[in-house]
Amino acid sequence: MDYIECFLGAPEPYKLSGLEKIALAGAALQQVRKEMLNSGYEHRLTEPYYPEQRIVKWLDMLNQTPVAQLFMGYYHPKLFGAENIPSETGAMLVANHSTIFFADMAPIYFGVHEQKRRCVYGLAYKMLGQSDFLKTIGGVQGRMESAVRLLEDDRLVLVCPGGILDACKPFYNRYFVRPVEGFSPENCGYAKAAYMAGKPIIPVGVIGAEETLLTFADMKPLVEKLMAGLDRMFGLKKIPRLKELYQLVDFAKVIPLPANLLPFKNDVEAYAGNQIDVRAIAGENPSQRDFARANAVVMDTLQGIIDRGLAKRKGLTGLTALMKHAIETVL
Repeated sequence: MDYIECFLGAPEPYKLSGLEKIALAGAALQQVRKEMLNSGYEHRLTEPYYPEQRIVKWLDMLNQTPVAQLFMGYYHPKLFGAENIPSETGAMLVANHSTIFFADMAPIYFGVHEQKRRCVYGLAYKMLGQSDFLKTIGGVQGRMESAVRLLEDDRLVLVCPGGILDACKPFYNRYFVRPVEGFSPENCGYAKAAYMAGKPIIPVGVIGAEETLLTFADMKPLVEKLMAGLDRMFGLKKIPRLKELYQLVDFAKVIPLPANLLPFKNDVEAYAGNQIDVRAIAGENPSQRDFARANAVVMDTLQGIIDRGLAKRKGLTGLTALMKHAIETVL
């Protein structure tokens, strides 16, 4: 079974048999393997993104597979506040990035698909956004023009402005919405895209995904110092293979020190808040300072949603909430 041909065929969704579920899951995993391990892989899906209803129907098929069922059974994703998400028009969903294991995206993607019968187009890092597999589930290359075009086409766009710095943050920064990456006052690219398209922002606080990855620290500063010292002593940058390693370290924004290479199990929930009108905050002919002010409103609102969600949780997430409260008290 060829995964891409099945997707392009866009069959009407139907109840898969047991063998069909296994076959489709195998084809999906094979597609991911091809893209990750084959440096010469040639992308076959040429459109930047595909029609919403095609993806919705494809998700109806894909969600029946054992892989999707295992994913949902592992995280028990739930979306609350879906009434705040438009049923037909466009909006930008802004969420906190919690992990590299995609657990934070699960309640949003599955929840919107089930409750709104819509597809969420997730803006992914440029490299990931070119993935044929991700395109079949709504992945789009993370560019300003892509976000604006999707919003103007009345699509739902999901962004995590905190990026990889948020996904790999140390455990003591859990559930803090920090001014990093797209959330930095100097950036605010997501707010600019919403402004240009004239569409609202909907903050979505994700609770429970932070505990799926235990990161102790960002090792990049230490690794850079170590490699710089080794280069001074032995001239390692002159060795072709090691030169590539140095370039990779320079390219990486963070080098996390994780306790687990596989995700911990935890229930994950997402809470969609009220719509925020960026144009009403930034005004006409906005400057960077105006966008920074809108960004601050989004961050404060998102933090409030997260804090309220944490207050409702027990178990592992509840312990995280107590630790967060202790840190806030000390600071």
